[in-house]
Amino acid sequence: MMTPHEVERIAKTAAHEAVVETLRTLGFDTDSPFEVQQDQSFLRAMRKGTKSGIGHAIKVIIGAILTAGAGWIWLVFNRPHP
Repeated sequence: MMTPHEVERIAKTAAHEAVVETLRTLGFDTDSPFEVQQDQSFLRAMRKGTKSGIGHAIKVIIGAILTAGAGWIWLVFNRPHP
């Protein structure tokens, strides 16, 4: 019969190996956790930057449409009358 300490050690070892194998399968370098943290930080910055850039692009497009509409209205009301 195994002691509770032996069961806990086996469970922790199995869990650790499963996590390491899963991370390696996903492409993480489990031997350099600092590199993985930097990669994740870079991905977060890219996600936030992209989200911000899309918001700015939408505002620019809306501004261009409104400016074109205002220009069209100005041209319609300020054209010379025959």
